Amino acid sequence: MIWIILVLIGTIFYSVTILLQREFLKGKESNSFAYSIFFLLSISFLIAIYALITGFRVPAISPLTPNLVLMVALYALASLALYKGLKITDASQTSILSSSKSIWTMLAAIIFIVS
Repeated sequence: MIWIILVLIGTIFYSVTILLQREFLKGKESNSFAYSIFFLLSISFLIAIYALITGFRVPAISPLTPNLVLMVALYALASLALYKGLKITDASQTSILSSSKSIWTMLAAIIFIVS
């Protein structure tokens, strides 16, 4: 039953995040590209701190290098598209469209796994 609480917490934090991102990208002088870089680097920094505290060790990833490069490029493009969308549309419309990301992820996984 704890999963319901976690889903509610995740939904609330996601909604707050979208509203804050929309507020940060509101003005015409705001740069969605710079915001995307700043956001991704700050999240990476927080994950690195957590990994250092918990003693995470990176496994051998050399066979996965092409997949990792593709993943990073696609994630960066998706983040940039989200921030551009937040800049030009309402936060409510963007959150509705981006909530379908699980469906798109499953479809893309099917395409890549089958081929």
